[in-house]
Amino acid sequence: MKKLLFGLIIAISITFAGEGKLLDLGNGYLMFEKISVVEFKPGTMDIVEYHKQDIGELIKFLKKNREYKVKIIGRADNKGDPATNMALSKKRALVVKRFLVKGGIPAKDIIIEARGDKDPIADNSTPAGQEINRSAEIQLFKR
Repeated sequence: MKKLLFGLIIAISITFAGEGKLLDLGNGYLMFEKISVVEFKPGTMDIVEYHKQDIGELIKFLKKNREYKVKIIGRADNKGDPATNMALSKKRALVVKRFLVKGGIPAKDIIIEARGDKDPIADNSTPAGQEINRSAEIQLFKR
């Protein structure tokens, strides 16, 4: 599903000696290729298990590359009440922020944003799209 997101974004790859790639979003923001979206179980703030290792890879990268700050954009699918989805998307962004902070990334280097079910990154009319939209998108930017 991460690959699907990359298909939606025209990006330029920047390679760092064996540390993974950054994808340039063209708006001053970058995405870490190994994890750009953290998915959650429906209606919860529970991160899908396989993303936890990916977050660990991002933490390693950020510790080696201190020139980057992080923006986490929480999202929800379009099921349920829009106000509830907005609150859930904020909580999801905060969960990812806590993982990063627990891993040693300074809280001051992390910005969160909640978008609820507005501005989806995938088609909400399909189950696969809804799954991707139950997420927190991670973007990097230089200080």
